[in-house]
Amino acid sequence: MTTGTIAPKLLVLAYPLVLGNLLQTFYNLADMFWVGRVSPDAVGAVSLMFPLTWMFVSTAMGITAATIALVSQYVGAGDDRQADRVVAQTILLTIAVSVTLAALGWTFRHELLSTMGAEGQVFVDALEYIEVIFFALPLTFLFFAFRASLQGAGDTKTAMWLMLGSAGLNVVLDPFLILGWGPFPAMGTRGAAWATFAARAFVTAAGVGILLRGGFGVKLHPRDLVPDPAILTKLVDVG
Repeated sequence: MTTGTIAPKLLVLAYPLVLGNLLQTFYNLADMFWVGRVSPDAVGAVSLMFPLTWMFVSTAMGITAATIALVSQYVGAGDDRQADRVVAQTILLTIAVSVTLAALGWTFRHELLSTMGAEGQVFVDALEYIEVIFFALPLTFLFFAFRASLQGAGDTKTAMWLMLGSAGLNVVLDPFLILGWGPFPAMGTRGAAWATFAARAFVTAAGVGILLRGGFGVKLHPRDLVPDPAILTKLVDVG
């Protein structure tokens, strides 16, 4: 990556990022497709939640942007050990922020939906959807911590492939959990949210496993999962 023509190397690094971000929309699009077979109110509920879920995704991307910068800086300088420490502190930071947001969102979920204009059956369907999504929030943030860690080390493809598998799993699970295919009960919008939860859990577990195993430029060391004020301050300042 450090020799040769720049443009092709930029393309190799960039296209997995673009595709990965596009796959993020697949969660909501797949959910809307299948809840469309439930009722117009269910479609309205999921559509209403689309901006909120993207706000969470954007927040996760913003927080972990500093990780890309710091990891790439340390890897480029040959200080792999410090890069690994940044990865661990990113995990701690994303857990703290996501759990806080999830707790606040859950506590004020009724007020939040009312502020967004949900009422009647749309309110009920949106509530069933967002309650599960709040539980999935830490998983979403952890995946972006994993993605940013590998991006900083120069690997943009691994996260893309995991995201592809996660989006595919969500598409497969949606009809079973939304419409009640097979042994599953029909859960409507709540089923759509549980499908998303399962897909997020899959990709997050795989991502954390990869970081623990190492071999992709950085490695997560459990002993580093202790707050380091200096690194946390850098992550907040840069992010």
